Order: sequence, then structure tokens, then C-alpha cells
Amino acid sequence: MRTLCLFLLLVMTGCECFGQDCFYRPFIEEGKTWHMEYNNDEAQENPVYDFCYFIQGDTVLGGIECKKFYVFNETNTNETKYLMALFETGSKVCFIPDKMEENYILYDFSITIGGFASVADAIHPDKKLTMVNQEEMFINDGGESRRCIRVKQTGNSDVYDDEVSSGWWIEGVGSELGPLNTWLFGAMGNNVYLKNCTVNGAKVFG
Repeated sequence: MRTLCLFLLLVMTGCECFGQDCFYRPFIEEGKTWHMEYNNDEAQENPVYDFCYFIQGDTVLGGIECKKFYVFNETNTNETKYLMALFETGSKVCFIPDKMEENYILYDFSITIGGFASVADAIHPDKKLTMVNQEEMFINDGGESRRCIRVKQTGNSDVYDDEVSSGWWIEGVGSELGPLNTWLFGAMGNNVYLKNCTVNGAKVFG
């Protein structure tokens, strides 16, 4: 239902790209926070709880200047955990997992319609994923125009259904289900949802 609502938002607020609104919206910003909700209808205890991902602080890894990326489980464990370092090159968002040195591409917003991007699963970075840009549009949310790409995983014989293997990438936000969901979309039983995205407390999306 939430994915459908976002799709309707994309359609209803689609707009053309004019003037300065065409500038790339960065994914990595100090103080950016993704407010999330986990909803497990089958759970007997704590079926719904909130948590968030956030960017805070700098680090240098392998000579690359990065930002630190954390998760804070405010309802369930009340713990903050460092996950990875992030950096942006052009319109590609890259990550270096905790206790690792190799960097991987999380999102590639440079792909045009019909083009392909090779990205990595944030949870299992050794798993390479090939995504194809099926369509794109611009939405105006939070006062800024953002380019959105509907991507589909391809080259995987186990994936057939468009609803299972496709979803939206939102410039400056990540996927429709949060910053790390590059391919695990709602139809695959993902019960994690993006509520909104803020920068230093000011809502920029959602």
C-alpha cells in the first residue's frame, strides 16, 4: 500500500525540469536522517517500531573523504550502530562497509532510460546487482525537484515479476523504502518503510 501511495505521488507531482531545478540533489549531507518504520503483521510483540538511519561526522578511508553512516533503533533496542562510510562521486553514491577497505556503488543516478548500472547490495556487498533504468520522472517534494528512476533488476534468472524486482530510486533520498534498499522492494516481503527524510531537522522528502 505504501509503495502504491508513493507511486501515485510520483505520478501526480511529476514535473518538467526547468533551470536550476535540474541540479543533482546530493545523497550525502551532514545531518541527513531517514526516519523509518518496521511493520511486521505476524509479530506477537512490538509489531511496529520506528528507527532511523543518519549521517554524522567525517572519516578518511583509503585516502577517500567520507561521511559516517549509522542506524539508531529508537524503539526496539535504543542503540546506535555504525554501518558504513559513504562518499559521492559525480552522481554515484558509494559505500565502504564497516571493517572493510573495498568500496562499492550503492546507487548510480547517472544512468539514462534503457541504461544499466552495476551496484552492490548494502548488506551483502559481494553480491553484484545489474539494474536497468525503465523510466524516469521529476517530482517536487519538500520544495525541490528531484529526479526519480524506476529501476529493475536484470540478469537474474530467479527474478521474473516486474513487481518483485523493480522499484523507485529517488535522487538525494535513495530508494522508496529507505537509503539502503537498492533492490529489496516491497513485493519481496520487505516490511521496512521510509516515513520521511530530514536534514538537520528540516523535512526534505516524505
